[in-house]
Amino acid sequence: MLALYRVLLRLYPMRFVTEFGEEMLSVACELYRGCRAKGNIARMSFGLREVSGLLAGALREQVYKQDRKPSGGTMRSYRFPRWTIVMMILIFCAVNTAIEMGRQASVQLSGGHAIPHWWTLPGVFLAVFALLGGVGFIGFGVLRVLRGASSGR
Repeated sequence: MLALYRVLLRLYPMRFVTEFGEEMLSVACELYRGCRAKGNIARMSFGLREVSGLLAGALREQVYKQDRKPSGGTMRSYRFPRWTIVMMILIFCAVNTAIEMGRQASVQLSGGHAIPHWWTLPGVFLAVFALLGGVGFIGFGVLRVLRGASSGR
């Protein structure tokens, strides 16, 4: 099993093998020794898990090899999906509703009369949407002007 592990380590980029190869091999040896006493099924399960993990890891490292910084981190760019802002606003509404319901419950339990503050919520959302709409409109205008300036050249 460990001979196969050594062979599969060669699928990784050379920089990765020189940096992490010995450590990965020593951890695999230690884990293999631990599962050897548990029987054949445990060894087969360990072997299958390690081989599939090595193959997946080697593929991932080969694919993202060109995206690596010299410091070792990845420079994969990530953009949130467009519907993320909608989901955030819905979650914000749910949290505000829960807070308002909790506030009303605490006032009623203390013997007071709960006055709902639901009127503040639409005002906040209107202000947020107006702000975001204004920023979007300004951004659209700036891009429109820049596109017009670049086409005139």
